[in-house]
Amino acid sequence: MSAEKTFLYSNVGATLLGNALARAAGIDSWEAFARQRLFEPAGVTGVTFAHTLSGIPAEAPSGGWTNGRRVMPFSGEDQAPTGSATYITPDAMAHYVQAILDDTVPGGATAQEPRWEVAESSWIGYHWRVQDRNGHRMINHSGGTSTASTQLIVDKEAGKAVMVCSNTGFTGPSIPELAEHLLYGSDKHTPYAAMATMMGAIQVAITAACVLFLVFAAVRGDGPASRLAAGIRSVEALSCLVLAWTFDPWGMVPGWLFGIPLTLGGYAIARTMVRWRDLPSLPGKHLWYFYARIAVALAVVAVSGWLVWPKY
Repeated sequence: MSAEKTFLYSNVGATLLGNALARAAGIDSWEAFARQRLFEPAGVTGVTFAHTLSGIPAEAPSGGWTNGRRVMPFSGEDQAPTGSATYITPDAMAHYVQAILDDTVPGGATAQEPRWEVAESSWIGYHWRVQDRNGHRMINHSGGTSTASTQLIVDKEAGKAVMVCSNTGFTGPSIPELAEHLLYGSDKHTPYAAMATMMGAIQVAITAACVLFLVFAAVRGDGPASRLAAGIRSVEALSCLVLAWTFDPWGMVPGWLFGIPLTLGGYAIARTMVRWRDLPSLPGKHLWYFYARIAVALAVVAVSGWLVWPKY
């Protein structure tokens, strides 16, 4: 909450709070604090804090982006209190949620009490969101990384809860609304779409740069005056198409828009092929410039290959 009482969730704030609680309790780490003060008293086992990639449970499902690309999952201690590198089995999660329903979770209902109003019929407790909607009081929290999305809704008055987990990252409002539908039969539905995040902005920026180059390549289809120049242009166009597809902003914008860079790149390459026989192998002048362009094109291919190659 800011001075103007505007709510803005922050992973940095959650990390600071978790580590501050551990230090105030005289416990060395957030992991030890969570186990001693939360999971062990509640009888919850099956929780793993992955400090490294090798620490991720073998049975944990792999996740990825909306185009199905698998990406490296989260691990490490730097943001452990946010839960981004915490893995819990379904049975353990069900046990924990039952403890919330029964008020046997350590601290009882204290953390779930509405404390600060952030919108009409919506409050924040201690990291729990409390909402009154359609005659129901929902206690909920969501989570999202580049490889997973989750939503937990607890209705203590009705004595029921639902947990939705997806192995696709940043799915926006679709997962919370699916959870609400499963719990109450809500008809509200948002089409599956990625939410706007910093990673999303990077994806859009890279794709936009690729599209701009493809526009240039299509407009200047008759520009290359030699086979060397045409080959360089074609390689760069193909690299841009691969990057545009791999960095997948198509969860945030309609997927059919990928047809735009595909058409531009296809036209630029096709135009080059049509003119290929009529072009000299090497340019008549400034040959050094084209050798430099070869180096740049190879660097583009190398960087594109490194970015595209699966890391996990």
